[in-house]
Amino acid sequence: MLPMVQSVDESSVMKGKRYRDVLRGFAIPQLQQHGCLQDIIFVQDGAPPHIDRRVKQLLRQHFTDARVISRHFPTAWPPRSPDVTPCDFWLWGFLKDNIYRKRPASLPDLKDSIRRHVLDIPADSLRSAVENMVLRLEHIVEHEGGHIEQF
Repeated sequence: MLPMVQSVDESSVMKGKRYRDVLRGFAIPQLQQHGCLQDIIFVQDGAPPHIDRRVKQLLRQHFTDARVISRHFPTAWPPRSPDVTPCDFWLWGFLKDNIYRKRPASLPDLKDSIRRHVLDIPADSLRSAVENMVLRLEHIVEHEGGHIEQF
């Protein structure tokens, strides 16, 4: 996350209901609209909102248990697992570096800046991030799930 304020109040913390609402109101419809919902393997870590009972029910409605990698599903995301997704190893740092060059003055400014920077990411950069993820996953398999700090 991009820290904007020093203290975190209850309304700014992602809770299970809010996470489910984001999945139901945005993520799943986007996957359906692009015709790829049936091809997706949904991956999430063990953060409390991710394992909320209502979230698990929603995921089971749209994905089979075999297509969800998460705690309390047949395939769990390993605890203390390496950051292998493009968002973890590349996107968040990329956005933070670009957005905080000009410090956003307000939350609407921050949201607008995030949207603009995401839309401006070159296709080659996205392709490279995905290719790097594949290499990371192959390396993890080669090391039987061991540490891969060199990445």
